[in-house]
Amino acid sequence: MKHWVKVPLPYELMRIRNENTKKFFQEVKRWLPTAFPNCELMLIHQTFAYCRKCSESKIEKELTSIGSTTESRD
Repeated sequence: MKHWVKVPLPYELMRIRNENTKKFFQEVKRWLPTAFPNCELMLIHQTFAYCRKCSESKIEKELTSIGSTTESRD
């Protein structure tokens, strides 16, 4: 866990966890990239998300592959 980041989850997300686990994971996956764009979710433990720091080149490569996939659908 050398390059991992421990991110505290917002209270609003933790409330959802107690009500609906599936919705909780969906919301965390949606929230995390906007709050921490250079991190990739690895696991959730208690009130924290543990994320791996992504390099800029990896993010650019993923965005490029997403763009090429989208273009091929047109």
